[in-house]
Amino acid sequence: PAAYIAPSPMLSSFAYGRQTSLVVDIGHAGSRVTPLVDGYCLNVGSVSSLRGGKWLSNIQKSVLEGIGGIGGDCGGVHNNANGTTTTATTCKRYWNGWGDGKDENSRPPCHDEGIIPRYLLHANMEKLPNDKLEMLKQQSSFHSMAIHEVMYEMMTSSHVLPLEFSSRGGRLGGRGLEDGDDVLLAPFCGYGGEEDDGIGAGVDDTNNIVDMEEDKKAEEEDVDFDEGRSRYVLPDGTRVDLTKSRAGEDLRRLPELLFSETLPSFVKTSTDTNADNNNNNMLPLQQLVHESLSQILDVDLRKELSSNIIVTGGASLFPGLDKFLSAKLGEV
Repeated sequence: PAAYIAPSPMLSSFAYGRQTSLVVDIGHAGSRVTPLVDGYCLNVGSVSSLRGGKWLSNIQKSVLEGIGGIGGDCGGVHNNANGTTTTATTCKRYWNGWGDGKDENSRPPCHDEGIIPRYLLHANMEKLPNDKLEMLKQQSSFHSMAIHEVMYEMMTSSHVLPLEFSSRGGRLGGRGLEDGDDVLLAPFCGYGGEEDDGIGAGVDDTNNIVDMEEDKKAEEEDVDFDEGRSRYVLPDGTRVDLTKSRAGEDLRRLPELLFSETLPSFVKTSTDTNADNNNNNMLPLQQLVHESLSQILDVDLRKELSSNIIVTGGASLFPGLDKFLSAKLGEV
C-alpha cells in the first residue's frame, strides 16, 4: 500500500480535467492563486491575499457591532523579534452608517451586547458564573468559532445581492451612480473613519450627505427583487434592517469587498512589517490574478493559463462570483 499527498490546487485542477490551469482558491483564511503546468504547481506565480471568508465575516461583525479597526489579518497576534507581541486590530467604537443619529435605529444593531452565538442562548448557560462566562468569551476558540458560524450564515443568506446584479449599471442595493460619479463607491467606504466622532448620517467620498429619502424611493422601484430581503434576524432575535441605512445596504454588497480596490475606512493593516508587503497581502482578486500571470515570463504559457482559470474554495460560492471576476479581469 502507498499514499500520495497532493496539493489542493493540483486536485482542484484535475477535478475539472485540466493539467494546465490557474487555480484561484478563495478560502476561509484568504485567497491564493497558483499556476499549474502539466500537473505540477509552480512556485513562480503563486501569490496570496488575506481577503477571504474570515475577513468578510470580521468586517460584517464590525459593522453590526459598530467597532472599527479590523485588521487585514483579522486581528491576529504577532510575535516580534524583541519578544513582545502586537495585534493588528485596534478596537474603537465609531460608525456612522446606520442612520442620522436621531433615534435608536441609528445605533448598530449589536452595539450593546455584541454578536451572541447560539450556545449562549441555551438554558444551561444561565447557571454559569459571570466570571467563567466572560473568560469563555475572551479566551475560548470555541466562542470565536460559534460567532463565525453566525456570521457565515448571515453573509450567505438570500439578502446578499448576487454579484452579477451588482455589476449592472444603475443602483446597487439601494445606492448607485450619482451625477458626476465615475464609479460606484465600494461597500463601507466614505464613512466610518477615525475622523467620525459618533454615529451620524452616512457620508460619501465627496463629503455629501446621503439622501436617505431618495434611497428609499429607489428601493420602492426594486420591490420585486428586495421583497422578503429587507431584514435579517440573528439567533438572539436581533433584527438587522438592510434597507434604511448605508450600512444595511452595504451589508447586502459584502462579497464585492473581495474585488474592491478601496478598503473600508475602518479596516487597518498590520504595522509590524513594511507597508508594501501589507498592501500586497490585501490585493483584490482581479489584481491577485494579474500579479500571478505577470510573473509567468513565457508568453504562450501565460496565454494558456489565462484561458484556463479555475475558481474554488468556500468563499467562491457567492452567486455570480465567476462572471464578476471575469468582468473585472477584463478591466485590469
